[in-house]
Amino acid sequence: MSLNRNYPYGLFDGLFRGWWIAAILSLIGFLVFGRGLPDVAGGLMTAGLRDVAGDFETRNGFVFVHGFDSGLLPVLLALPGAWLVDRYGPRRVALCGLPAVVVGYLVLAGASPVNWTMSLSAALLTLGATVGYSWVPSATLNHWFQRRKATAMAIPMVAVSLWHWANGPALEALVASVGWRLSTVAVGVIALAVVMPLAWQIRDNPEDRGLHPDGTPPQPGVILPEYTWREAVHSRAFWFLAIGDACISSTVIPLLVLSSQFEFESDWALNSWDLTNVVRTAAILAGAFLADQIPIRYVLAGSGAVMVAAAALLVTGSPVGVYVFELVLAVALGGTSAVRLAARGVYFGRGSYAAIAATGVFVIAPFQPLVTFGLLSMSEVTGGPLVPWSIGLVGCLVGAWSYLKAGPPRTAPWRSQSEKG
Repeated sequence: MSLNRNYPYGLFDGLFRGWWIAAILSLIGFLVFGRGLPDVAGGLMTAGLRDVAGDFETRNGFVFVHGFDSGLLPVLLALPGAWLVDRYGPRRVALCGLPAVVVGYLVLAGASPVNWTMSLSAALLTLGATVGYSWVPSATLNHWFQRRKATAMAIPMVAVSLWHWANGPALEALVASVGWRLSTVAVGVIALAVVMPLAWQIRDNPEDRGLHPDGTPPQPGVILPEYTWREAVHSRAFWFLAIGDACISSTVIPLLVLSSQFEFESDWALNSWDLTNVVRTAAILAGAFLADQIPIRYVLAGSGAVMVAAAALLVTGSPVGVYVFELVLAVALGGTSAVRLAARGVYFGRGSYAAIAATGVFVIAPFQPLVTFGLLSMSEVTGGPLVPWSIGLVGCLVGAWSYLKAGPPRTAPWRSQSEKG
């Protein structure tokens, strides 16, 4: 018997509770989302620095705030969170981690930037958002969905992306009206009243409620993978997926920086930031929906092909070409945001999903700064972006090839051996 995900289904067949959980995770994400420090908390801290700190303290404070959200720190903190999610379940981890976020917001109200109170608040918020929550949404939805896995994971991402877009203006309006301290108190009270009650509604598995993934019993003859962490890291699929992610993600920032090196005519005044973010957000859901219809490796490989097309537009050096490049790049990146997370569940199952996915993130994390530094240095040495652009294009092709080489999902070795026995 072989794996088969391509059987007919309806968008909301049966599993209403799973879609409600996706909505609940979206609401929690508004106050918890951030690479390390939650975006809302970072905005409130920045507003406090501008309000009460001097110039020197403000500069040091900005370094302090952004230090929690940069480098490898969020990745390193997410690793124990992934192990906890696999060991104790997403629900228990959320119920232990989210109180740290709530207390962090409440403590922040008494901070006088920058002092030990703000340091304690930032530490609680960062630990709660990384160790206590970063892998909860994708692991929960990976357990609840099989046929609509990518679409389900895309729902919180789209919601948080929309909120991330409005976060800055919303916080600025709130701080301007009541001040940053009252704003912080209000956010802390909202977190206490909303986040914790919603966290109690999370359920680890549909089987806990007498249901099945996607709300329907598994069909006869369909075998799903169920890998341990050790089996996954010894499989070819894990490393080909990691190579594809590394090649694609590490070329994004260099290509964006290289696009800014082209000189345009002064009357060219297109501001593409808003439009590219709209396109990227829409692509998250579109790419996930497509990944649930066709083999997921084809969607991932397609993102590499799209980035090659984007790089081809970039080399023209024209304003229109660079503008379209940013839009096409937004499609490639947004279209695979949820798909990359879903791919680990499709290939490796539910039992060790978070640890496997977190290990993949950790493996590729060093590539982005190294490739960015190398390509930009090469641009300075060669006196133009053509050579690093060509290398970036080859990297995108290698990434697309790696996704295809991952092949179709296969059963775990222990399961294959037990069936033979």
